[in-house]
Amino acid sequence: MTAGRLVRIVTLLSAVASGSLAYLANEPLVVAAQARLDDERAELHSDAVAFAAAPRLRAERTALLRRYEPLFAQNAQAAFLRDLARIARMHHSALISTSVSEDSANTANAAGDDFRRTNLVLEVRGSYPNVLKCIAALSRGIDLVRVGLPTLRRAEDSVNATIPVTIYEPALRIAQ
Repeated sequence: MTAGRLVRIVTLLSAVASGSLAYLANEPLVVAAQARLDDERAELHSDAVAFAAAPRLRAERTALLRRYEPLFAQNAQAAFLRDLARIARMHHSALISTSVSEDSANTANAAGDDFRRTNLVLEVRGSYPNVLKCIAALSRGIDLVRVGLPTLRRAEDSVNATIPVTIYEPALRIAQ
């Protein structure tokens, strides 16, 4: 091997080594920049998705207001109690009492709130499995109602459940 050839090989190896060192030294910076770029693309995409969904959400909101307008024109509490009595009968439980909770006056609507709230406290009695089925059906079976955490008490051969419930009534009315 000649000296000239050896110099070319050493020069080539040093160029490869220095390029590798430069790549390895800057790789975390490149990876971080790529991650920031990916985050920005994802944020732009999520904004585009949100803006694209806005007309559909407005139409859905209007449809829901129209759907519930006749029900709540009657009396939201009466409609809720009718559905509650049906659920209690279906699950062999007894609706013992209903009362408006004391903090109902404290749920005044904030400006721009689309719903009026009425807080109730329900008492249901029945066997343990039937009371649990009644609570589960209540939480998933009636629209625009939020069921709070119930308190269960044993009473002789049955269970009494005290259930906090919030009924939501649309505050906005659709112009006919």
